[in-house]
Amino acid sequence: MNSDDDESMDSPETSSSTTNSLKGIKIFILQAKINPEVMGALMDDAEGAGIKLVGRPEDAEIIVTEIRMRKRLERHMDWEVAKTKPLVTSAWLTSSAKAGYPFPCGEFAAVKDLAGETIRNCPDSTTCKGCAKCFSNSRSSSMQLTPDALSPPPNPLSPPTFSPATGVTLVSDSLAWDLERAKDKFDNSSRYACTRLCPLVCPNQGLVEELRVMKQARELEGEPRSVLAYSRAIAAIKSFPHRITSERQVTDLPYIGTKIGTMVADYIRTGHIPEAQAFSTSIRFRALKELTSVHGIGPLTARRLYDLGLRNITDLRNYYGVNPDNDSQDIESLTPDDIQDGKESEVGIKAVLRVYDDITTLIPRAEVEEIARCVYAELCVVQKGCAYTITGGYRRGKLMSNDVDIVFTHPTPMVDRGLCKKLVERLRSRRMVSHVMHLSSFRAPSALRKSQWDTLEKALTVFRLPPETKFYDGGKRIHRRVDLIFAPVEVYWCAVIGWTGSTMFERDLRQWTKDKRGWKFDSTGIVKLSNSEPVLATSERHVFELCGLEWIDPTMRNAD
Repeated sequence: MNSDDDESMDSPETSSSTTNSLKGIKIFILQAKINPEVMGALMDDAEGAGIKLVGRPEDAEIIVTEIRMRKRLERHMDWEVAKTKPLVTSAWLTSSAKAGYPFPCGEFAAVKDLAGETIRNCPDSTTCKGCAKCFSNSRSSSMQLTPDALSPPPNPLSPPTFSPATGVTLVSDSLAWDLERAKDKFDNSSRYACTRLCPLVCPNQGLVEELRVMKQARELEGEPRSVLAYSRAIAAIKSFPHRITSERQVTDLPYIGTKIGTMVADYIRTGHIPEAQAFSTSIRFRALKELTSVHGIGPLTARRLYDLGLRNITDLRNYYGVNPDNDSQDIESLTPDDIQDGKESEVGIKAVLRVYDDITTLIPRAEVEEIARCVYAELCVVQKGCAYTITGGYRRGKLMSNDVDIVFTHPTPMVDRGLCKKLVERLRSRRMVSHVMHLSSFRAPSALRKSQWDTLEKALTVFRLPPETKFYDGGKRIHRRVDLIFAPVEVYWCAVIGWTGSTMFERDLRQWTKDKRGWKFDSTGIVKLSNSEPVLATSERHVFELCGLEWIDPTMRNAD
């Protein structure tokens, strides 16, 4: 916890408000898709926290729902009302009640189409930890969960901590992080996102959400140059430490040209970007967005399907002949012949469509950790002595994740080879993996390779926790997207950094390493462009040192 947080906790006034920060908040729980037992537990949580339950969504400050899609939501409440409220999942209520203060609404946004509105409409309270609306009013504009708080609990199976053969440490060295002291080392006007601090939720999060709509619209229509321009602008704004109230504040920021500057001015004046609002309500935009939410369907395929008349997940299921209620389709996976015949994309699409409602449900941190623990336990049956790191949004501090990324290694060189396939086979035999959408083997790093998709051993799977875990309540086992990545020990930390993200942080890290060092960096390792000689990094901090960069904790790499 940083010094500002300590000061806030010591203040009698702040301590009192934090203790009662949920008391009196008006919440409406939309009962659709919530079974009676869960509903009862939610009401108990609300009552215990002093939350006031109301009978109409119009009267609520926050709406709790398990509905994810606009069409289904409109069956139960007025869309115009929904646009004026933060819509969060039930996990927000249980997590907030347990913590004693409201968690960031945006991290628990229930309906993707209303993610921006959820952030903007979050209750204006100085005790709300991280919501965009109150972020700039907080005495700590960098309020984040500390690295210590974000670290998963120790695994009882005790993974190794060091590789004697290579000198590589296998334990993250990201915990010793003093944000307040580190701030002075970074320049907000730098053109590289890997040299700026980008928190998970920034003081200008509402503006970022509007620009994300613009970026996604260009991406869906196949305009890569525009996508990059918006991505760069978003990353620059994410790193700006103060609330933007004037155009003059962004004149020194990189990548804010005339067009995006005008959008910033519109947002300052009205709280919206007109073009982004137009896209958000466009039938084509919403359809393409929903189609591309399925793994294996990119913008090009989505546009082709749109031209065929497909608009939503139901249309896709009909088109691909997928029945989500047919248990006989339960185990569907890739074989080597599938990969050679080019069936990989279709298998992935069908797999996701089978369990779409499950895998679009956000995953709380505790469940992410339980998934990693269970996978590691099965890996120990296949091969003892491996180490792992949970990466992705979890490692960057997200309270709720879309999927789970785990990078594995073994301290003895070459032992990791072939383990990915063996682990997947083990998980399938245990009925923990129901679908495999991608399976690949390792290829050595090369200075000549142009693709940004790394060549580590990996399996992109649909995973289910076993019934004996605490996340199984007697109902069906929910499906989760889990990516399993295996890296040779000598490139382990390059893989961890690469799979931690964010996308723009990684892009600029690659560019920085090329521009400043004459090296090629990706998840497969660091090689010198001049002769393809590998550069060995023995820890995560060592990667930054080799690249000539100041250390940035994973919680400050949220540049998207």
